[in-house]
Order: sequence, then structure tokens, then C-alpha cells
Amino acid sequence: MIAALAGALTSTVIAPSAAQAAVYYYKPSHPMMLSTSMPNCTGGWGIRSSLNIPYFLTAGHCFNVGGIVYGLTNRFGFAEHTWRDNVDSAVIRPDAGVDGWQEIPGIGLTVGKFGDGYAINAGNGLAMQGVTSGLIYGTTFSGWWLDQAGRRYACGSYPSKNGDSGAPVFAHNEHGVYAIGVHVGLLGSKACYVTIDDLLRTWTATLPVFPPQAVKAGVKEPTILLRPEHDPGAESAPRHQAGELIAQ
Repeated sequence: MIAALAGALTSTVIAPSAAQAAVYYYKPSHPMMLSTSMPNCTGGWGIRSSLNIPYFLTAGHCFNVGGIVYGLTNRFGFAEHTWRDNVDSAVIRPDAGVDGWQEIPGIGLTVGKFGDGYAINAGNGLAMQGVTSGLIYGTTFSGWWLDQAGRRYACGSYPSKNGDSGAPVFAHNEHGVYAIGVHVGLLGSKACYVTIDDLLRTWTATLPVFPPQAVKAGVKEPTILLRPEHDPGAESAPRHQAGELIAQ
């Protein structure tokens, strides 16, 4: 059972030794597939458990418990838990030799999160990067939206397609990337996601992030990793309060 995290990443950038180097670095928005030839979903944020075990988020409807997960080239993990507390979410446990780098490819390093107050306040900027749609932008809708089972979501004006389920929803500006949630699909014509706050509550987890100075330094290598033997420490706080609009 995933319990409360002891912490995420420190502000010190530590390069892994050769012995620690992973063979595959997962990043949010990488594909999560049922086989090497069957793309079906997108991967979301990396989180860490109280036992300092890294997990990768995706939508709960993407995999059954125990299902093998394939990425850019080969298998890289399996679905350890899905649908906890009836939330459309799954955690993927990485195989040996797999680690996570909390960066949206092509956008930047993740330095914090924007919580529920941002996600359900109408008109805030957001983005999603899925394996089908790629990078798309939109704005938040007001309030919570419920499906027929009574599960709650935040929704926005961005478009989405099959295969985008599990994708990271985020905001970004000159300071870095801020996690907002994980996309799960459509409610009517509205694209909706589970907020990062609801996900962290569901899995009793926290979000490893880069310190802001890593963004300023222009980090080019995966020197801040999810696995605790590389860099355990305290979670970095967002530099700006929720409500800051995305920089486009």
C-alpha cells in the first residue's frame, strides 16, 4: 500500500554515478502501451511512496492490475494498482534499470504543482501533451464535474483524442512546468482530468520536482531522478501561487 511520502527532491543537483545510470528514463507524456505495437495511452507524472518507491501515473482505465507496460522501445514496468478509491488512476511500477525524469519533453523541467484552486477556477491557462494529440493548450472550466458514477473531475477547453488518456495536464512559464493533473477523457464535449491534488491524496503520495535553480542552469542531463538512492529529500514548493496564467 502506498503511504505518505517522506519527501521528493532536494535543491541540490546530484549527477548519478555510472553504477546508478538507468537504461531508460521515463518522462511524463511518454507512451504507455499494451505491447510494442499497440499504443493505447499516455504516461503521466512520477510520484514517490513512503517506501521511496517511484511510480508513474496514468489513467486507471488504461491497464488492469499486473498488466505489462511498454514504452518508447520495450517493456518498462507493470500496473501495480488501479482505481484506488474509485478514482480513474493507475500507478505503474518501473522495472529494474528504469527511472523517471520529471520533465515534459520539449517544454521543460517540473518545478511544482498548481492545486485544486487553480484547476477549478475558470479561465486559467493549461496544456496537455498526449501521444495522439501532442501539445495542446486550453483554459480551465469552473467547478467540479461529475460522471455517472459520481466521480469528480476538473475540465477544460482543450481538445483530446483516443490515446491521450493518462497524459500530463500542466501550466508552464519562464520558471518551469507546474503539474495540474492527469487527463482521463471526455465528459460530453469537455476534456477532463483528475487533479494532481486528488491524485496525491488518492495514492497518499507526493510529487518529486526540480529546484528552480535547475531550470535557470539549463539542465540537459537526467541528474534529478525519482529513485531515492539517487536523491532523496524535501519537495520543492511552486515559486508562484495558483492563478498564474500559462506563458504561451
